[in-house]
Amino acid sequence: MTAGTLAEILAGPPAARVLLCPEGLRFSDDAAFLLAASLRLLWPPPEADLAAAVAGLRGEHVDPPQIPAVSAPARGRKSALLMEGIVNAARAARAAGSPGRDWIVETPFHVRLSRRLLAELSAAGVRWFALRPVRLEAVLLPPESGSRSAAWREALPAGARLAVLPRRRAART
Repeated sequence: MTAGTLAEILAGPPAARVLLCPEGLRFSDDAAFLLAASLRLLWPPPEADLAAAVAGLRGEHVDPPQIPAVSAPARGRKSALLMEGIVNAARAARAAGSPGRDWIVETPFHVRLSRRLLAELSAAGVRWFALRPVRLEAVLLPPESGSRSAAWREALPAGARLAVLPRRRAART
């Protein structure tokens, strides 16, 4: 498991499970922090049929029960854009010209786009999926956030935990 702020986790090697720590006052409220993490890191896997098709293209064998399905129904969609390797601004601009709006990447760590460009693509209808999704294990909060822990619990994705650090005792002299 990898622990750190969202920026630290994104700068490091890909991780399957993360423990996030809000970066001080950079996020004005609980929902903003989790929204930023979700938009940048917590992407669902593609639907089982698309994941199986990608596995076939890549010469891999994956049994359907091992591939989790997204919660939203497919609504007849049977295609997506597979983007292997690093996705930078130039690749994203070329891909934005395609009709597909569901983009599958190997891992969110391979997407090297600014927050602004991710927001623009989202506004254009792009939805991100990851072959190796990242799971949020927990959010680690500083002691001063303890009074707002109920709001955090409501905002957390299913299965994620909330941990509030204990207050440090003053050193005795």
